[in-house]
Amino acid sequence: MLPERFAVALDVGGTFIKGALIQENGLILERLTLPTERSQGYRATISKIKSMIETLKGYIPRGVPCAGVGLGIAGWTDPVEGMVRLAPNLGWRDKRLLEEFKDVTVAPILLDNDANLAALGELWLGAGRKQENFLLLTIGTGIGSGLILEGKLYRGFSGSGPEAGHMTVDPGGLACSCGRNGCLETLVSAPAILQMVRELPGVGWWSDPHLQVKEVFLQAEKEEPLARGVVEKVTAYLACGLANLALILDLPLVIIGGGVGQAGQVLLGPLRKYLNEELSGLPQKVPEIRSASLGNEAGLLGGASLVFQSYPGAKPPDSSRITLAPE
Repeated sequence: MLPERFAVALDVGGTFIKGALIQENGLILERLTLPTERSQGYRATISKIKSMIETLKGYIPRGVPCAGVGLGIAGWTDPVEGMVRLAPNLGWRDKRLLEEFKDVTVAPILLDNDANLAALGELWLGAGRKQENFLLLTIGTGIGSGLILEGKLYRGFSGSGPEAGHMTVDPGGLACSCGRNGCLETLVSAPAILQMVRELPGVGWWSDPHLQVKEVFLQAEKEEPLARGVVEKVTAYLACGLANLALILDLPLVIIGGGVGQAGQVLLGPLRKYLNEELSGLPQKVPEIRSASLGNEAGLLGGASLVFQSYPGAKPPDSSRITLAPE
């Protein structure tokens, strides 16, 4: 019997860098989280990533090698060249990222888009299990997307797969960090929602300078009128984007993840309503809308599975054996 393998997985986002040590049976053994602190610069972020890799490797039983590192980045990645072409929320462009890790004694280090890895995680272990075709949208600091076609991750011509968050839904809209205007991300991401809330009139719960997006959805759940209005506006924009994707891809399932996606039915209810309205009168089938089930673990589990899948004859992790370590 072959010994269990251990993989290090990292998810580098615009707000946090999350890391985990994951066993081949899907058990998350250890977790680490650090603030990204983009303002400190590229080199500082690389140092944090290296430190997290070494720390997580240290938890592997003595004498057992690390199977590799699955590294997810929020942005356009080129897994073949080991490059980050553009990561707007990190301020990175044309970074030969994997060259930075030549001194790290782990092989392989596999790079991919963070939403692609989240889609792989949901495919094998979560809401996309046993599904052949679906789109995952991760909505947080930005909006990422991972596309599964015929049971496999679709990376497309550019190597990073679709970037649904940078689809234009308002041509005359706000400037996006990617350099374009009116991207879906400028209307539906967590910063976009908080900006809508800051523009509400008067003084109230929305005046808290430390307000988080989850509070907006909690207020909407309580039927607070202004919060409901913000959620209705956000879901209308999101439905517009999803209708475009439905007409292009004709997929049976869309999975919503990320921090905003964890809002649950207070988000999904109006989203389904607006999506049905967008596609009404057309023979187009309306895709099922489902919440991601792995939460913040999706990208990490997907990164680990990418490592395990890189071995000849490897099989996807068995979801029946998964145990998530306590927070």
